[in-house]
Amino acid sequence: MLNGLINLNKNKNITSFGIIRKLQKILGIKKIGHIGTLDPNATGLLVCLLGDSCKFASNFDDLNKTYITELILGFSTDSLDITGSISNKIQFNKKNLKYLLLNFDKVLSSFIGNIKQVPPMLSAKKVNGKKLYELARKNIKINRKACNINIYSITKKSDFKIKLINNIPVICIDLEVCCSKGTYIRSLCDDIGNKLNIPSCMGNLKRISIGNFNIKNSYTLEKIEKLYKNNDLKFIEHCFYQKENTALSIGKFEAMHIGHVKILNELKNQSKKFNISPLVFTFYNNDSISTNAEKYSRLTNMGFKNIITEKLDNNFKNMTADYFFNEIIIKQLKTKCIVCGSDFSFGKDKKGNIDFLIENCKLNKIELIIINKLSINSKTEDIEEYNKNNKNDIIISSSNIKKYILDGNFNIVNIMLGRNYNINFNIKNISNDNIINLSTNRLIPKDGIYNIYFYINKSYYEDKLHIMDSKIFIKSSIEYISYIKNLTSIKLYFKN
Repeated sequence: MLNGLINLNKNKNITSFGIIRKLQKILGIKKIGHIGTLDPNATGLLVCLLGDSCKFASNFDDLNKTYITELILGFSTDSLDITGSISNKIQFNKKNLKYLLLNFDKVLSSFIGNIKQVPPMLSAKKVNGKKLYELARKNIKINRKACNINIYSITKKSDFKIKLINNIPVICIDLEVCCSKGTYIRSLCDDIGNKLNIPSCMGNLKRISIGNFNIKNSYTLEKIEKLYKNNDLKFIEHCFYQKENTALSIGKFEAMHIGHVKILNELKNQSKKFNISPLVFTFYNNDSISTNAEKYSRLTNMGFKNIITEKLDNNFKNMTADYFFNEIIIKQLKTKCIVCGSDFSFGKDKKGNIDFLIENCKLNKIELIIINKLSINSKTEDIEEYNKNNKNDIIISSSNIKKYILDGNFNIVNIMLGRNYNINFNIKNISNDNIINLSTNRLIPKDGIYNIYFYINKSYYEDKLHIMDSKIFIKSSIEYISYIKNLTSIKLYFKN
């Protein structure tokens, strides 16, 4: 499934939901959302989220928006924009023209800052669980409470122009408005007219930015469809945007061994120190040592709530270290602290190494905590007989864990993991009432007989696992066979 973000340039005479339906059809996916609804008559930037990226939608709530709008002075409408029915109009004369020219800039300035605004009836704002436009369609008009909004700037983008609209002579001017969330430009145009004592409404409306997203970098539906048919996905950006600053650890964390746990515990310590959210950015496992579900479960059990899991595809592998650091770590993840292992690297050709991090974290005032690799003393009594040929200390790493699993040295494996290595085996069949035939896609040791234990109905059992010529089975005559007959799988733990 596609994940990510699209800066889409919405055309006129279509709803935001209509755009989403068309996008779903083009890309062949159902899970698509958007940030900030645009009216059918409005054009411009509609930021769309694909697949799993929809979970980041709430992180965009507080972004400022910038619009180019046409203010029409001369008549007002019931919808506050040009699509509605005319409710009031005036004829311009020397007196009101002079007043307009003398007071327009002053009136515009009066709307800059924190102000209150009443949302229009034709809007998606909910009151008592009902969208206002749904009530308006039923000719139900209710009192609306004024909401606090912020107008950061209003800039004139054209001179006054005289037009004839609906056979009514009007004066129009284009304005650029930078504002907070919850601002209705239609209401702003109506309020400006009321303050000038001139009926007014909104004409054309184009959104040109949402936060750092800009219309200049957007794609039309037609362009997206053409690119997608050519298998060119350059219109999809990565999307990991965070709402608040984070303390970050990045890695596969494939085995979740005691070295990983040390890094993650330090991440929690640093997040408390800086009073920011801890974020774990990880990649999908190949399931050889532990499954993604097991890794996610261990992370959540450690208290992590903010976990991003991505596929380590060519797009990531070919991403330059500079791009990943500046666009992902700084811009999207809002990182203020990084905790990583001493061998950590990222980016194309692994150029984002520790030296790169030290230099760039210093430039960007990001705290960097480097955790050295853990190792096991090769003379430790528990493992010495299993490690006779190695006089050096054993570095704790996922690759070493794989090596010792294949060798069947679970004394070493379990010390590195800080727990007993376990596999969820599928039960193929039970023959002769005492041989349980098993299968798995997980990493298993070489041929041999291994001490294992397991639980059935919370009861503890010990037995031996036989691995011979690619066949995996438990040979036993114990009474638990009757319980296993009702199971499709069983989790086995390897003992030291």
